[in-house]
Amino acid sequence: MSIEKPFVLEDVLSENLFYDVWNELHPNMNGWYYNNSANTGDGYTSWGRDRDDCNNSSLRAATFVKLKAERILKRRLTLIKIQHNLQTPNQLNLFHTDFNYDGIFSIILFTTPTWSVRWSGEFCVKTPDEKYNYYPYIPNTAVGIKSNWTHYGMASNQLAFDKVRTTLAFSYVYSDMFNKIYMDHIMDGHPSDHFRRFNNKVEWTPDNIPVY
Repeated sequence: MSIEKPFVLEDVLSENLFYDVWNELHPNMNGWYYNNSANTGDGYTSWGRDRDDCNNSSLRAATFVKLKAERILKRRLTLIKIQHNLQTPNQLNLFHTDFNYDGIFSIILFTTPTWSVRWSGEFCVKTPDEKYNYYPYIPNTAVGIKSNWTHYGMASNQLAFDKVRTTLAFSYVYSDMFNKIYMDHIMDGHPSDHFRRFNNKVEWTPDNIPVY
């Protein structure tokens, strides 16, 4: 089954796992650094992390998200990427795509526990029908899209004060397409760390980690 519009997953993680994920992303507990990329001329800036993005809570969360998405898509999925994201109030973001293949999906999980819709921070995606779709930032809710759809996370406003907008972005490929896309990346001369990390040769994968 393919999709022509985004899908929403509600109450994605258990309370304990959700707060474990939040602790991974909490700015007071982890080493975020400010990355000024304003040389693009659009004022875009971002935050990055020194730590590896594949740790226990994120991988456990990826497994739950995968199973829920498979029920909607009616096909097996393989995880190929996890990305941690953090935005401070009024921090601009860019419209972008994650992959340029059909058959790869991005699922964005809203991971800051306390949030008011008055603070903005919506997720916006442009679908092939040229419509812009907006999804409010609701904690422990996820939005799934095709990875080649243009999308971005809107900044929170000044009402958020010192609150950060955090997300986990998971990318999954249809399992029966994994080998082809993996080889395409290698043959193009751009082997991906994400594909190498999550391919079936890796001993510790999201499909065999303990789930709590």
